[in-house]
Amino acid sequence: MSTTIAPWGNSEAIRLPKEQLRIVGLERGDEVELLVNERGNLEIVPKKTYRSGRRRRKVTFDELFKDYDGTRQESQSPWADDALVGAEKDAWS
Repeated sequence: MSTTIAPWGNSEAIRLPKEQLRIVGLERGDEVELLVNERGNLEIVPKKTYRSGRRRRKVTFDELFKDYDGTRQESQSPWADDALVGAEKDAWS
């Protein structure tokens, strides 16, 4: 993919395709740093990082449930199997 440097006021701008931004986890309004690496190439680096050191990619509802067929395995229960103790036991008795 290639793009063109174009004028933007008194500066220059590079348009970044939305799909490319989505792949790297960036979106409009995110702050980035522009760095020149040891080979003289320009790098665009997100300012925000998370514990893993990488930006979180936003996952859509459709992506999250793409393989879900609507059924639930019998062995899955929304409730813990452990017994209630202390104040929990008193509240539910």
